[in-house]
Amino acid sequence: FDSRDLAIFDNAIKRTNTVNQGFENIVNVIFAYKDSTTLYGSDASSSNKFMVIKIDNTGVAIKSAGYGLLSEFGGGIYSSSKDGFVYTNKGYKINLTVGKVPIIEGSYGERGNSQLINNITSGYFVADQIQNKVYALVQLRDFSNLTDSTQLAVFNKATFNLDTIYTLPIKFNFVDYANELIEWGSGKMAILADDNLILLRQCTSQNTIAPTILEGTVKTGCNDSLVTLTASGNFSRYAWSNGDTGRIIRVKNIWNKQIISVAAMDTEGCVSPYSVPTTLMFESQLEVPNFYVADQKTATCKGDSINLTAYAGTSQIIWSNGAKGNSTWVKQTGDYSMYAVTENGCKTLNSAAQKVTVFDFQIPPRPTIKIDRGDTVLCEGASITLSGPTGFSLYKWSNGDNQRVTTITPANGQEISLRVSDTNGCQSPPSISISLERLYKPYPIPQITRNGNILASSNTEGNQWFLNGNPIMGATQQFYKPLETGLYTVKYSVRGCFSDPSLGVQF
Repeated sequence: FDSRDLAIFDNAIKRTNTVNQGFENIVNVIFAYKDSTTLYGSDASSSNKFMVIKIDNTGVAIKSAGYGLLSEFGGGIYSSSKDGFVYTNKGYKINLTVGKVPIIEGSYGERGNSQLINNITSGYFVADQIQNKVYALVQLRDFSNLTDSTQLAVFNKATFNLDTIYTLPIKFNFVDYANELIEWGSGKMAILADDNLILLRQCTSQNTIAPTILEGTVKTGCNDSLVTLTASGNFSRYAWSNGDTGRIIRVKNIWNKQIISVAAMDTEGCVSPYSVPTTLMFESQLEVPNFYVADQKTATCKGDSINLTAYAGTSQIIWSNGAKGNSTWVKQTGDYSMYAVTENGCKTLNSAAQKVTVFDFQIPPRPTIKIDRGDTVLCEGASITLSGPTGFSLYKWSNGDNQRVTTITPANGQEISLRVSDTNGCQSPPSISISLERLYKPYPIPQITRNGNILASSNTEGNQWFLNGNPIMGATQQFYKPLETGLYTVKYSVRGCFSDPSLGVQF
């Protein structure tokens, strides 16, 4: 019925087209299956006008216009069935019995699941005249969990009660819907979806055991990878909730999280219950790592190496030279980069490259440090003088000095090493380190007591006696008998280091 013209056939003979004035606004025309002379439609200019249209030899004419029917189910969207009733998108059943005014007999939504009924759209109701059933195609979509399922609801036509709900192994994308549910014989239905015709039928096999997803209930993938899922069993086909049908499928990242389940299909096409779902968690795009060059040194000579170190992180680092770990030493000219790998095996993009240059000059040999004065064990305030070999253009001591000879008064123990450079700017490996030990001034300060001609130190050991400030050879015991006059003092000695002197005793 297109605006004004109606084509009428008597068997295979087409009548002359009849122009119908005043029918421009009539839409959603359906046939009354039990009365070949009656049509039903709605007036597009009114959201609640139900039109009854009569066909005769002279053409068509409006028989009646019923108000109040269509407003109950949303502006005249409805479908018809061969049993003589209209089943609307909201589940209303309208009686189209010939000779009576159309009336609403009841609503399947009121006796079923209201959430389910809200997901039924135009053209999705059909009635089975023999089995006394009404079928509704339902599309449930939950974008928060990225699920999209198709179900078939079965109602008792007479009582309006919901008998059961079947979940079908059919998935449509998030844009398209199935277009129509078609009844083509008792208990036989089909779904019209875009260019596809999907036939539904009752199964007789006992395919009742749900398969399992062998990878478990949680599977992690990378942002740009495909995650493999495997269903148990050895069925001819499988029905995955994302639309795949193989036993082994590969799922790509869509929203960083997907919930997927699977059912098995036997040779008859009968579908088992769905498995316990698996949640796919895809890692977000990982941050590209970076690294730095130790001492900002990017050029060296043959025989030396340059250290590259990644900034702190928890991922494993893979370098472009094949090394693994947070740092690597490089000995050849080239551009070096790295990437990180997470615990799940996900890789980042490569870092920016760093150019390293190794000149074709041999580095100087490892230098040897000479002790010019002092000892490596130093009392508080004492110093040691060290020197490097002659003939080099640059000296670099680990304490920061850059002269060939360095004098050190250590505040604490420390390691001292030396590197030298030749006229080409090539630097040697560091020398063998010299360990300096710094001893603190011993304590306590001893006290002297006099008993006749004998002087006694308050310390039982570690004593060194002095006369007029000069050490007395061999006078290291607790008691000392002076042999000449003068000012006697004693110091406490530990490993050759002395405490402050005691108060003097004039003898």
